[in-house]
Amino acid sequence: MSGRPDMRDETDITAGLDVPAANDMTDVSDAATAQGANPRAMILFAHGARDPRWAEPLHRLADSVRAREPGLPVAIAFLELMTPTLQDAVDMLAAQGARQVDLLPVFWSGAGHVVRDLPDMLRAAQSRHPGMRVRVLPVLSDLPGVLDAVAAAAIDLARTDIHDA
Repeated sequence: MSGRPDMRDETDITAGLDVPAANDMTDVSDAATAQGANPRAMILFAHGARDPRWAEPLHRLADSVRAREPGLPVAIAFLELMTPTLQDAVDMLAAQGARQVDLLPVFWSGAGHVVRDLPDMLRAAQSRHPGMRVRVLPVLSDLPGVLDAVAAAAIDLARTDIHDA
């Protein structure tokens, strides 16, 4: 565990994988660095839906991450119903030279798909790209400050007059 209360690191859901602890992400591929590729990358991993509009907030989140960390490759991946898949995103980032990937599960809770489906998907990705290290970040509700930010936004909106909204 990361040492922070209610924080989940990748060892919780990837038992048995050769995935480093959250603080053990220092091995950078010299080949990727020499080629000018960013050896680090991020995947925003979400469920997916039949309606393509469902993914619009995820694309905005990817744009926000890119704006905050220029040069960091950011890929979007879906569990089902939409593309690209997680394997597609991992393959693309590996082809770009990424060797250390932070995967943000864009799920509110760590139950369900994150603990049931993601570990097998990561095992498959690791078997295809054994030199790639993947760190699974906490789900949205476990990210520092998220619950407080959502509560503050909800209260701020609730305090506005219904005619002002």
